[in-house]
This record gives sequence, structure tokens and C-alpha cells, in this order.
Amino acid sequence: MFRLVLFALGILGLLPTEAHARDKDDPANTDASSVTVSLRSWYLYDDMTFGSSNTEIADVGTGPFSVEYATSLEPFNITMFGGSVSWAPAGWGGTVLTATAGFGESTTNATTVGEAVVFSSGVDPRQATAADIVQVRAALFKAKISLERTDFEVSAQRPLNDSVGLLLGIRREESKIGYDQTLQFASSGSLPSEFSVVPAGGSDDYVIWSSRAGLTGSVPLTSDFRHSMSATGMAFLGHRNATVESYRYNSAWMFGPDVSVGYSYRFSERLSADLRYRAIFFFADDGNESVREPKSTHGLNLSLSYRIGR
Repeated sequence: MFRLVLFALGILGLLPTEAHARDKDDPANTDASSVTVSLRSWYLYDDMTFGSSNTEIADVGTGPFSVEYATSLEPFNITMFGGSVSWAPAGWGGTVLTATAGFGESTTNATTVGEAVVFSSGVDPRQATAADIVQVRAALFKAKISLERTDFEVSAQRPLNDSVGLLLGIRREESKIGYDQTLQFASSGSLPSEFSVVPAGGSDDYVIWSSRAGLTGSVPLTSDFRHSMSATGMAFLGHRNATVESYRYNSAWMFGPDVSVGYSYRFSERLSADLRYRAIFFFADDGNESVREPKSTHGLNLSLSYRIGR
């Protein structure tokens, strides 16, 4: 039901309304309110779910052990649908308030290869030799991963002149990630050798709240303002709240740039279409290590907009 409401209200966008260079005869210049409704789709490449590699050292009843693992995860290619609703109140000096949201689903595949080595009691794994090894266990995870992503954003845009505007916004991104995986493992050494296949499942959900600020602008390509190019540059600061803490989706502060460039075509004073490329780069800092390599979501955004009023 929530998805139907999102689509019916026409709220996705994933990109706030840009400031457009205006013709002096454009009705948008009159002192009256207007509402613009846009239907949008965004085909994006999402590598926020990329895996990582790690090494851990711990102690168990049979003795100390070390674990090494690496995950290879194909990025999600996902199409999101929805739209945006923008309101330009009369007497606000051209300020535009915009609400955007959208929903999309996708699947991908992941493979994790791991190795656990158990050593004799009292041995430091970092200084162990082959003679100290009690058992070696190798593991292979294969998983089909599903993603349900919902984005919501509100923004306020204030024109600085006919071409450039100041943009402020708050954004929420929610990802529900499910696993349908198979674990294969084998062990060897002085402990009994074994081979097993274990089906398993699980989820790693997270929500990112962020605030952002920047500039947006548009330049007409023709004198009748029918064709124009636009660009937006913002910086954001936010926090990822992980439902289940894991090495892949831990709670962390996130920051980075949010940029886009696009082309707009105006069919009439009320109807227009635009095609944009948007890229968001996420740097994460969970307080336990240095800032990690950036993750990103980027892709093409297509929209059809209709203005009601003035």
C-alpha cells in the first residue's frame, strides 16, 4: 500500500528541482503560487552493498585461531520509480519547496571465501609455525541478495539570481537487504575431517539520514528557453543506522559530495522533460578506523513535469 501511495502521489525525484533561467514573460515570474508535479524514474548503480575483506584473531576452547575472509559482491542495478511535488508560494521571492520519494527492487549475487586456522593452545597465531596448526577450515558462501530501497527527500531552493539558486535539503534512504545463501565448508588436520552444505538466510537493513547544502543552476541553450542545461553541486553529512551490526553495514557517520548535470526540454509553458545524471559518493567513519574508501550510487534520472497555476 505504501508503494502505491508513493507512486500515486508522484514523489521520487532523487533530485530536487533546479533553478531555471527565466524568460521575462514566463508566468513563473508573476507573484502567484504554483505547484509542479513530476513523474520520475532513476536507473542507478548502487555499490553501497559491496563486501570487504578482513582478518580476525580470537581464542576458542580448542585453542587460538585466526580467520581471514573476503567477499565479492556484484553491485545492484536498480530502477526506482516515483516522482516529485514542488510548491512555489506567492510572495516568497521565488523560493521552491520540494518533496521527493521513490521505491525500487533488485537482486544480485555474492560470494564469500574464508579460512579459519586453529592453533595449539597457548600459541600466538601471529608467530605460529606449520607444526602449531591443529585444524584448517575453509568456507564458501554463495548468496542471492535482494534489495528493497526507499528514498525520501525534502528541500528548499532560494534563487540568488535568474540562473543560480541556493539549495538546502534533508534526505532519508532506507535499504532492506535479504539473503538466500548456501554455506559449504570443509575442515582438515588432527580434528576429524568433514564436509557439509548448510542453507541459511538473513538480513542486513540500514537507514541513512543526511542533511545537505549546495548550489544549483541552469543555462538556456536557446533564446526561447526551450532547451537548457543544468548542474547541481552539494555536500552532505549524515549517519547510517544499521538494524543489525555487521562488517558490511555497521552504524557510521557518512559524508561526501552529491553532484548532477542534466538537459531539459520545455514542450510548453507548463509541460517539460529532463534527463540528468546524478552521482552520490559516501565516505564512512565508524570511529574505529580511518575513513574508508568511498561507496557510491549513480545513474540516469528521467522525468516529465507539469506545472499547475501561474
